[in-house]
Amino acid sequence: ALQQPTSYARALAVMDARYLFDPRVMRRGGWKKALRYAPIARWKDWGNFEINQGRQFQNILFNTDSAMERARNASMKLAGTMDSVTWGRIWNACELEVADTRPRLTRGSEAFYEAVAQRFTDVVDQTQVVDNVLGRSQFMRSSDNLAKMASSYMGEPTQSYNLLYRSY
Repeated sequence: ALQQPTSYARALAVMDARYLFDPRVMRRGGWKKALRYAPIARWKDWGNFEINQGRQFQNILFNTDSAMERARNASMKLAGTMDSVTWGRIWNACELEVADTRPRLTRGSEAFYEAVAQRFTDVVDQTQVVDNVLGRSQFMRSSDNLAKMASSYMGEPTQSYNLLYRSY
């Protein structure tokens, strides 16, 4: 939960600050639209918030989490809420950007939201932490248990490093 300001700051690397700091990004509803139009948001919402901590797909589909898994999910509730707030604001910023850069699209239309979803997904892929194979460093992919322990909760710092590295 405390790492969310860094995820917003990372988004600045690929988006113009005027969109991210526009007061309209504070509007509610961005996260719901992201869930509807951007599959990456649904993936994050299912509990894939941190490397080695995501929910099993079977548990998502059939709601078969064990008591221990439910307790862990409850303990991560604040982090998930902060993710939703941050990603909702990033969605809103993407809406502002698409409205500004693609004026031929009618705001609120399916085509508009598809363009926003495409931009949102691009921003997320470049700057946000989502548990997936492509988002892991080689060290995080190691099957060694010591490496897994050492790299748990290192998604945010790794993403920040990669962003800095690509910028350089």
